[in-house]
Amino acid sequence: MRMIDGARGQAWRGIFRRALLAALLVVPLAAHDDGAAHRAVTPAVGTPVPVAGQYDYAGLLHLHTALSDDATGDYDQLARLAAANGLAFLIVTDHNTFGAGRAGEGRRHGVLMLTGMEASRPEGHLLAMGSERAPTDPKTSTDAFLATVRSEDGMSVLAHPTHRKWRWEGPLDDRIDGLEIIDLADLFYASSTGDKVATVAALGVVGPTAYLRLSARPDEALRMWDAVGSRRRFVGVYAPDIHQAVELWEGAKLPFPPADQIMRLARNHILVDHPLSGDLIADRAAVLDALKAGRVYVGLDILGDAGGFRFTARTGKTTARMGMEIPVEGETAFEVRSPSAAAALEATIRLLRDGVVVAQSTPGASTLRYGDRRPGVYRVEVVVPRKSAPQAPGETIWIYSNPIYLRASGILRGS
Repeated sequence: MRMIDGARGQAWRGIFRRALLAALLVVPLAAHDDGAAHRAVTPAVGTPVPVAGQYDYAGLLHLHTALSDDATGDYDQLARLAAANGLAFLIVTDHNTFGAGRAGEGRRHGVLMLTGMEASRPEGHLLAMGSERAPTDPKTSTDAFLATVRSEDGMSVLAHPTHRKWRWEGPLDDRIDGLEIIDLADLFYASSTGDKVATVAALGVVGPTAYLRLSARPDEALRMWDAVGSRRRFVGVYAPDIHQAVELWEGAKLPFPPADQIMRLARNHILVDHPLSGDLIADRAAVLDALKAGRVYVGLDILGDAGGFRFTARTGKTTARMGMEIPVEGETAFEVRSPSAAAALEATIRLLRDGVVVAQSTPGASTLRYGDRRPGVYRVEVVVPRKSAPQAPGETIWIYSNPIYLRASGILRGS
């Protein structure tokens, strides 16, 4: 385990070695991979899961390469690892640069590679996707930044929205399209020193399942998501924030976590109307359109493949999918269908309205149906019980859906 030293490097090495030894002695580590019994076979690269006339593709956004000053790796390495893990697309977002730009885009090892940017703004951090001209200078006003991304029909997403150092500290402009409901790097930074060390120690025993120790419910981000969703569509996504060089202490970095392990943990699943064709322009548009429209859900796929999850609502003559805003027309019939892995995981489906559970299934059920006449932001969480290390007993959210918005105004803006 190679350390990159700073001013406190010598002291840190001694602390880290002692803490790591203590972790190996006292932290309960599972002798097996808790997710292995239920994890589906990795699909071929870009193989979609058919879902009621749509196609479900898994991919990741918010990844870094050596073009960011605090990261390692390159497009080809990330694509090769993504292909080995059955991912269909990656959106690389280096710090304040489009880096390889459009020249870096295209199919590599069968994976659709796209370029975005993580921009440092006066108020916090934003991801820009589907943009080529967004200002890279952090001193440029956020108004100009958002105006440029919007003019290109791109997408702006709040990165690190609740991080203790990088949380968003400005007004939430309507041109910001969504937020990271989970950022894995943020979970790691926010954890205690003991949990950091225990996670590192457990990696050699249980593999990436060790990161489940950090999978606390992102309550603050979920509250922000629900609050903004009460006014307008606001997309929630997962960000692995891959750097392959994580700062554990001021001045000391560990070349960890490996991208291969992170790619096995959780994914964004997008739903598109047609299979990706292999044409870069058409496929880029399909991926970005699905993300902007909120046709995306997050799956903690290390527990079991979330592919095939479905959430719909019907009111009057309107049938809605995730991301759609529909008018209240009498009772709305909601239906949730879990993936095939739900039974083995004893997963429970929960339907929430404005952040409050209004219906839930029995453990292991494949379907939940519920009717409601009230407007609100309706979304789904599918939870599984925790039965063994590295997590304490309790439950883990396996799937987060994007909302279906039931509006009293009768305005239909989703598609």
